Amino acid sequence: MQYRSSPNPVFGVDDGYFPSSYKSGKGKTLLVGVLTREKYIIQKILIKKIPIDSRQTTPTIIEFLRNTKPELVLLDGITYAGFDVVEPNVIYSETHVPITIIQQYPLNLERIRKALQKHFPDYKERYRIIEETYSKMIYLETPWKKIQVYMYPQGIIDVKLLRELMIYSPIPEPLRLAHIIASSLSRTMYSKGLL
Repeated sequence: MQYRSSPNPVFGVDDGYFPSSYKSGKGKTLLVGVLTREKYIIQKILIKKIPIDSRQTTPTIIEFLRNTKPELVLLDGITYAGFDVVEPNVIYSETHVPITIIQQYPLNLERIRKALQKHFPDYKERYRIIEETYSKMIYLETPWKKIQVYMYPQGIIDVKLLRELMIYSPIPEPLRLAHIIASSLSRTMYSKGLL
């Protein structure tokens, strides 16, 4: 099955700002999902507070998808809200929505492993997910630069659709909109003591 073009609903998810003092569940940020059609027309925005460094991103994305029913979900990297590791296979098994993870910059896996080992009792599991996902990423040429993407399940997602969604940058538009909303809203809420 191929996902062809812009009328199909696509859901982008990104997290918001949080200060460096928010660690190990001592603070929260926002997780924002934006459902679009025809590349950039917003149909729905979902927002939820999540604890930093928790394991709440995966169940929250599953909850979002059950309320939106898109044909594709786009994620910005493997980790959210600090070192909350996204589990794409769990999300897909629960929702049957294909997933594409966009990775703009290379990861330093050894540095990540050491940071996880220093701060998390379950560091082995978090690192396993990161390493496994990152090892399966492929390079994708865009009009701006080469990026890495992870597609789950493999062979389902049409690369042409991803390129069509890259209107202003290598970040597909639903994901770019989610980033703008999450960043702006979380900074405003933090400044008002609401996060």
